[in-house]
Amino acid sequence: MTGYVLGMIVTSEVPMKYIKKDKDFKDVEVIEVSQEHLSSECWLVQFQGLRACDSCDFKNTGDCGGKNIIKTLQNDKGFKVTKTKGI
Repeated sequence: MTGYVLGMIVTSEVPMKYIKKDKDFKDVEVIEVSQEHLSSECWLVQFQGLRACDSCDFKNTGDCGGKNIIKTLQNDKGFKVTKTKGI
């Protein structure tokens, strides 16, 4: 199963990251993550790591969906997240 989420790909395959050309031939970072590794928490943090918080409008608000990931550096399923790397 594959679906597109915010320019990222959720698959049932092994996680991978690569550069691809978009329709205007610009380089685009593509991140594939196994959907089994994702929890219901903030998907941007799970894809991009904590760097996603740097430009997030929900940072330090009640609507932040990644509070627990920020505290524990892992999602609810136990997969680790770092500052620059998602699951």
